[in-house]
Amino acid sequence: MTANAATPPLLPAQAKDATPAAGPAAILGRHDLAITDLDAFKVASPPSGYPANMRTFYSPEDHVPQVLQSVVSSVSKSIVVAMYGFDDDVLAAMLDTALQNPAIYVQITLDQSQAAGAHEKDLLAKYANDMKGNSAPSANRRGARSCTARW
Repeated sequence: MTANAATPPLLPAQAKDATPAAGPAAILGRHDLAITDLDAFKVASPPSGYPANMRTFYSPEDHVPQVLQSVVSSVSKSIVVAMYGFDDDVLAAMLDTALQNPAIYVQITLDQSQAAGAHEKDLLAKYANDMKGNSAPSANRRGARSCTARW
């Protein structure tokens, strides 16, 4: 299952009205979660001809936190996360639960400059290499730094 959370540019007139309402509740703990179940979190239906095995969610238009919570809570084998910023306390708690489960492989890759933010530092501080696994800073093809942690 692939879920891609991206942020499209907003026009100034759209920005003030773009934040979605609280939205539907996350679908928690369903190991049989289907990609189509995530459609409940889209403001608009996928366009005709969109690949059946893929969904794209835009923040703040779609209900991205509920998508991420639904996907993370449905995992039974592995979670691989790559994101620019990490400041969601609910998602952090869910990932922490997965990290405590030896049956689930967890890999989190963050942009190094974003991972250095005050809130992100607090969320990540407890994983300062005291768990099985390793972490190392790395650079992408354009030389931008990122931080990859594997447990």
